[in-house]
Amino acid sequence: MLKRISILTAALGLICAAAIRPTSAADQVVYQFAALRGSVDRCQWFDDNLNDRSEAALVRQVDALYNRVALLPAAPVNVTQNATAASGAPLLGFTLGRTQLCAGADAIRPSPAPSPSS
Repeated sequence: MLKRISILTAALGLICAAAIRPTSAADQVVYQFAALRGSVDRCQWFDDNLNDRSEAALVRQVDALYNRVALLPAAPVNVTQNATAASGAPLLGFTLGRTQLCAGADAIRPSPAPSPSS
């Protein structure tokens, strides 16, 4: 009986694996980063209050994350604002089409990757 259950479990596992196989590369869309909707002040508030667990802060954080926008790599943006979070991280406000967005500066202008050390 136990051997029969093991065989059925293995067969079910193979069927599930075949059913959820990875999609082909042509079907995949890769996003470079997600930006928050709103001016650079919204990103500044978000970064500065990331650890605030008050009900009002949590509601505002969830709203910001729920309404974020993902951009395709090298999407053309028009930078209109800049600010700095309390941590010192540079933030940019920008428009994409008619939408005002904000994100960390590295999201739009990535820093060069460090060279591998020998």
